[in-house]
Amino acid sequence: MSLAADFASRVLHAITSGEIRNETGINISNGKATSISRGTLQHVSHTLERSIADAKYQIETHLVSNFDTLRQRVEEAAAVEREARDISDILSTLTHRIEDPNDGLCAQLEETLKERENATVELDTIDLQIRVLKTIMEISARMTECEESLAAADYPAALRAASEMGRLVSQLPPWENVAIFSHLSERSSSIQEDVQGRLEYIVSQGMSVEIMDSSSVQIKIQLSVSAPGLGPQPVALSTALSAIYAENLESHYLRPFLRMLYKHVIDPLARDPRWSLVEPSSQDRDGTLTLQVQMAQASPFLKWTDLPPGSIYKGLKQVLTFLEHALNQSNSENSRPMFRLLGELFWTQLSTTIIAEYLERAVPDEADGLAAFADVTRESEAFEDWLVANELISDGNKVLTEYCKNSDVHFANKKHLKLIQAAREIIMKTDYSTVMLAESKPLPLPTLISLPEGEANMESIEIGDEIEDLFSFPSCAISTKAQQLLQLVITTLSDAAKLTPYCAKRMVLSTRDMFDLFRAMVPVYDGSKLDSIPQLSMVFYNDCMYLAHECMTLGWRYREMLGGGSEITFIDMVAPFRSLGDKYYNVQMEIQRKNLLDCIESAGGFDVLAERRHEIVERAIKQVLYQLTHLSKVWKPVLSPSIYLLAMGSLIDFTMDRIITEIKYLIDIAEEESHKLNQLLTKFHTSILPLLSHDSIPSDKIPTLAGHCISQYEKFIQVTDILDLSFADIMDRFRDGRLKVLEKEELTGLVKALFADTPLRVKNLEEIVRGYPDG
Repeated sequence: MSLAADFASRVLHAITSGEIRNETGINISNGKATSISRGTLQHVSHTLERSIADAKYQIETHLVSNFDTLRQRVEEAAAVEREARDISDILSTLTHRIEDPNDGLCAQLEETLKERENATVELDTIDLQIRVLKTIMEISARMTECEESLAAADYPAALRAASEMGRLVSQLPPWENVAIFSHLSERSSSIQEDVQGRLEYIVSQGMSVEIMDSSSVQIKIQLSVSAPGLGPQPVALSTALSAIYAENLESHYLRPFLRMLYKHVIDPLARDPRWSLVEPSSQDRDGTLTLQVQMAQASPFLKWTDLPPGSIYKGLKQVLTFLEHALNQSNSENSRPMFRLLGELFWTQLSTTIIAEYLERAVPDEADGLAAFADVTRESEAFEDWLVANELISDGNKVLTEYCKNSDVHFANKKHLKLIQAAREIIMKTDYSTVMLAESKPLPLPTLISLPEGEANMESIEIGDEIEDLFSFPSCAISTKAQQLLQLVITTLSDAAKLTPYCAKRMVLSTRDMFDLFRAMVPVYDGSKLDSIPQLSMVFYNDCMYLAHECMTLGWRYREMLGGGSEITFIDMVAPFRSLGDKYYNVQMEIQRKNLLDCIESAGGFDVLAERRHEIVERAIKQVLYQLTHLSKVWKPVLSPSIYLLAMGSLIDFTMDRIITEIKYLIDIAEEESHKLNQLLTKFHTSILPLLSHDSIPSDKIPTLAGHCISQYEKFIQVTDILDLSFADIMDRFRDGRLKVLEKEELTGLVKALFADTPLRVKNLEEIVRGYPDG
């Protein structure tokens, strides 16, 4: 703490001491002050003076006791200051010596570095000049070596020297306007072109493919080549090939020959069986070997599958064997690099061609042909083994063998396409003939359900009518398309039992696809006919229901034969077939209802009292009868009895309901008009009963059957009778309950229209409104 702070602290203590507070008369408990006298103030003043004097004494005492220490610290600080000043002077001197732009150390170091850099540049330049001189000497030596090798017909050495010379020239620095560089570059290019030209000439003359005419090609191998520019002695083809192989330049020199070979020899041999080889000629005096390939013009066009297995490989092997024999006479390895290049360039194309022209076609589309395909597989494997042995392909690139190993997949794909095409042809037939199905007997339930051993005998289990109806199908007409499609499915499943599990499963999927194709194509291909031809739409309904019925048990019938158990099923296709059949059944019914409604509405109401109204209404009813009669004629031969009665009953019911509605619309019916309407409705009623007849239904049962099939039948009869009954007879029928088919509102409406407003009518209407006597 500083002296000033200590002094202030002591003064504050004195002021706030209890002695001063007591003298001032301040009451600490309540904070109130009492009156202060003069003596009190003097006493306080003396107290402060004493306290200040005491504090002053203590401060002085403290200063005296610490003066020596303070003086020592001041002297030390002065010494430190002098030492710092000396060090600063030394640093300033050193800084000047280092940073002086003329004589400073930095300037001297920078100058030294510049001198070193200049020396390094000079050394690099000298080193570069030495290396350039060495390179020039090497280039000159390679030029001499190349020229001497060419003179000696040592083409491996010449090509090696030319390649090295070209590499050395490319290493020369890119200096401009250096005459020797330009000379060396031009001279090197000239020598390289000379070597390249000689080799290209030797290869082109030594190995060539000559097109004799459109049906004949000749491969020529000339073992030695002579030319004025090549020297006095013939140059061996093997020498040129050795030079090319040594520098790995076969792609450049041999590619043109291999392209011609593949395009004009190998590819035709793989595509067209009419191309064949003429026996290779013996070696000529000039060392030339030839092999001629020609196409037999008079031969009919054949496929490779028409010939013995592996015939496609025979000609290809002969060509490659000829090349191997011709090129390996002086060097047994001369053919290998060329074969490797041939494989790299064209094996993908060749294998694709062989697969497309031979293997794909050789894959059978019937199970009986799978055994014969084993011979094709064996020949293909042998051919690729020969190619591997001659290094034309690698062991991991056996495309043909891999294809043959997947014969099950290819067979299944081919068979699938054939089946789908056959199904498509069936579906797209323009023949809409039908066949009549006899009512099928229900399948014995034990054939559908397998009980564990020891369970009750299924023959002892009583099977109800519902179970029998579930697995039986009524007699009806189906299209020959549906029949043929189902027969194709059954034949396919039977054949699948002879196949491998994979193929069998694929065949099951193919049959499912055929069913899917039927559901997809028929509505599109025959859609307009299904809408416009009533008979065709109902035949299609039968087709869908019949195929749905067959799908219920189709999987069960073949599950053991195919070994698929519960995985082989067509149950999931039952609902889509039924849904599709119901859709077109309902669409056709709606079309016919609209036609019938148009006929009824064409009358413009059923009031027949006015002039020509009776004729108009009668014509409308005749049109309705004609329409129903026509539908009966076209539907009865194709629909099952139950569906026929359901369809005709629905349309007749709709017609009767509309006629009853038209009668209810009449507000006032005169007596003469009611008799005419009664005659028209009676004629309609008697005319529609024959429409419900069927070979399987006794004629005396038709009226009773009509009541079951036509919900409006009884109401229609009662409305017809009411039109010709007296008021008393109507009330008698009402009281007997015979008019319960009519609602009270309907009956009161007819009564009001038929009879004048009299007290009797009012009384009878009140009775009708109260309801039938028995409730």
